Amino acid sequence: MSGYNYPRNVVKGLLSVSFGLLIIYTIKILATYLKRRSLSVANGCRSPPKSSYTHSISNDFLSALKRQYGTHGNTFQTGSLFHKTIHTIHPSNLKAIYSTNFTHYGVSPFRLPASEPAIGRNVFTTDGEYWKRSRTEVMSIFTRANVCNLSGFGRHFGEFVGRLPKDGERFDAMPLIEELIQLSTLDQGFTNSALEFIFGISPSEQSEEAEKEKAEFMAAFDICLKGIGKRSLLGRLRWFVRDTEFDKACATVRSFTDKHILKAKSKLTGTKSDQYIFLNELAKGDFKHDFIRSNLLGVFAAGHESIAILVINILFLVSRRPDLWEKLREEALAVRDQPVTFEVLKGLKYLHFVISESTTLIFNPFPFHRRTSPFGTDADSFIPERWSDPKLHKAWNFLPFGGGPRICPGQQKALTEAAFVIFELVRRYRECRSEDEREWRGAFRLTVRNGNGTWISFVKG
Repeated sequence: MSGYNYPRNVVKGLLSVSFGLLIIYTIKILATYLKRRSLSVANGCRSPPKSSYTHSISNDFLSALKRQYGTHGNTFQTGSLFHKTIHTIHPSNLKAIYSTNFTHYGVSPFRLPASEPAIGRNVFTTDGEYWKRSRTEVMSIFTRANVCNLSGFGRHFGEFVGRLPKDGERFDAMPLIEELIQLSTLDQGFTNSALEFIFGISPSEQSEEAEKEKAEFMAAFDICLKGIGKRSLLGRLRWFVRDTEFDKACATVRSFTDKHILKAKSKLTGTKSDQYIFLNELAKGDFKHDFIRSNLLGVFAAGHESIAILVINILFLVSRRPDLWEKLREEALAVRDQPVTFEVLKGLKYLHFVISESTTLIFNPFPFHRRTSPFGTDADSFIPERWSDPKLHKAWNFLPFGGGPRICPGQQKALTEAAFVIFELVRRYRECRSEDEREWRGAFRLTVRNGNGTWISFVKG
């Protein structure tokens, strides 16, 4: 059978369109190059060194990235003629991006394609006017009164402690605390605090069916976070990778959230509550349904695992240093029977040294916090005492939560609740022992966790 011969005019048309698109794309690349070159000349910038480094889904990507900075310096570029990425940990560059020239940069091109199916367009994924509006609403959550109120969180934590393994028993702290988050067998912990604070879901008022829905939501949300991390690392290649589990989880998360939004709106004329609930505040405003859903999920995504990962990393680090646990315990026991308040926690200097040192392992600026200037030649070592030096706290030296207008709005709440957890643990247990000789290994999700887990044991006082 002879092949089908396309008419010449069709072939010519297709060739003309293809050639035209190629010319347009070439002009776009050239225009971008000339614009960047003009900006470089105007600002006295040199072209950064080129690296063959590419993002990897492997658990060793943080170490690989750190090695690239060690080889090429504080700024280098990767990519090809068609797409370039500039990596930088130079404080002056970060200051320009986060603050001085804030409006010239955005996060949407990178974050939104990876996360929109799961958590939508919110304060953490958008730029411009939409971001400003979202930021205004989100900031209302983190007033001093809300951050300082530890009563609800303390109640959940008390139930969590009762479920810890027996005295001296070896266990992996990571899945244990993740179970708190995922509402598995230990379902009265950090996540219930977040669910109550953001969605208004009280664990004491839940039916068996509601508990099942909540568990399904948390399991799906965990899949969404893993999927976002994977899609972020894949970049444009994500379009070629079909993830049906991620798609199904996104649908479950949206359905759960939509149900609670409608429920909150139906109760606007009901009884008032003194408790601050983010969903109720958004429901009172003149916001579209998608805006409410996306910002609820954005705040929940940013906060629901950050406290747990911070606590897990602290436990991993101090369990290998009995002297540090002893110092923390000595400081905590000195508080005696005082009520644990925001002010009490704020006054625990050594605890905050430990937290500051631990946060350098968690979030994206990992190589930034391993610079020998200003952190010293021992920057790779866990030394909380270094934070007694005031210069480390100066702007653009320490950025675990970002900086400028985009600084994480919930950073104080996360730090306060993490301090509360560690404070209560060191008061209850005489020792925290490491039960695993393996080193910390970065594993990427929305934040960075230890890929090897955290095997420890507690010994009561």
